[in-house]
Amino acid sequence: MPDRQFVYQPSKTHQGSVVVIGHKYSLLDWTPEPRSSWSLSIDVKRISSKQTDQEVGVEQVKRLCQVRGRRDHRLDIVAGDAKYGNHHFLDALKDQPCGVVARLRKDRVLFRPVQEQKTRKRGRPRKHGSRFAFKEPQTWGEPDEFIALENPYWGCVEIRRWNDLHAWQASVLLSSS
Repeated sequence: MPDRQFVYQPSKTHQGSVVVIGHKYSLLDWTPEPRSSWSLSIDVKRISSKQTDQEVGVEQVKRLCQVRGRRDHRLDIVAGDAKYGNHHFLDALKDQPCGVVARLRKDRVLFRPVQEQKTRKRGRPRKHGSRFAFKEPQTWGEPDEFIALENPYWGCVEIRRWNDLHAWQASVLLSSS
């Protein structure tokens, strides 16, 4: 079997993880029913040892957007786990005709835009404003939007939104108003 690699496999039995030798695959699934755990794989691609998960995921989403186009005026929403909540994946898809939602790791730090650009005598202008650290609620400030909903299954659900945050590496907005 050519191009085998060490593949991390999460497991509850071996102290949280196991490494196996084999091939990695990327599955793009379609979930036809709301609140259903059943899904149908519509694009399956093997990830070679020369590619990253994000590169293959971007290829798959771009292929989906190309095939689907703007059919019936509905927006396809692509949801990704924390592996895809980074600038490598999100920046590559920002011009695609689909919505992308990805979970960000709980240890992430994002940045606000620079508030006032003071005239500096040396160096380039600042790209990053104040920190927004997920683990440090004191850095959050007031949300730009807040809504509380009652859900029969989950109970009270609170949603907070902060606009115009960006990652250090990208200096590009992850969320925009």
